[in-house]
Order: sequence, then structure tokens, then C-alpha cells
Amino acid sequence: MIPKLASGQRPNIIDLIKNKDMAMVINTPSGKNTRENEVKIRTAPMQNRILIMTTLCGADAALKAINSLQVSELQVRALQEYHK
Repeated sequence: MIPKLASGQRPNIIDLIKNKDMAMVINTPSGKNTRENEVKIRTAPMQNRILIMTTLCGADAALKAINSLQVSELQVRALQEYHK
């Protein structure tokens, strides 16, 4: 379990992001975090070139895409091929 920023415990989410111990961050607002912590948690991945998802719909779409790539190869097609 990763400790909350407000707890002061280390390593926290920012430490893990800076150390590149994460490949993707899913952070959805809950209304319980302070605005300052939300900004830190959302800014750190962008500064460290780590993918960040801020909605459950976005996270769900990303996970489905990752699963799809594990099942079959990526195929590049023209947009018109999808709408024949």
C-alpha cells in the first residue's frame, strides 16, 4: 500500500514516480485530497514522462487497449477502412 502524501511517510507516490517505479498512474479525484496534493500527484507523472489517467473511463479504455495488444498484433489501418 502506498501511503498518502499527508501522512509524511516515505516512500510516497511522488517518490515512486520520480524513481520511475511506476509505468502508469491512475488518479481520480475523490474530494478528500487537498488541492495541493492533487496537483502534485498529477504533475509528477507528466514531469517524469509517465502515463497518467484521471478518469475511470480513461483508465478502463487504456486497460482494454493494453489487453487487446497482448492478444493480437497492432494493425494500422486508414480511418476509411473502419467505415466501409
